[in-house]
Amino acid sequence: AKNNNELFLLLNSLFLIKK
Repeated sequence: AKNNNELFLLLNSLFLIKK
């Protein structure tokens, strides 16, 4: 579950940069 959280954070960061 912890690993999933890290992945979510990375995805969120990528999405923010893309925006």
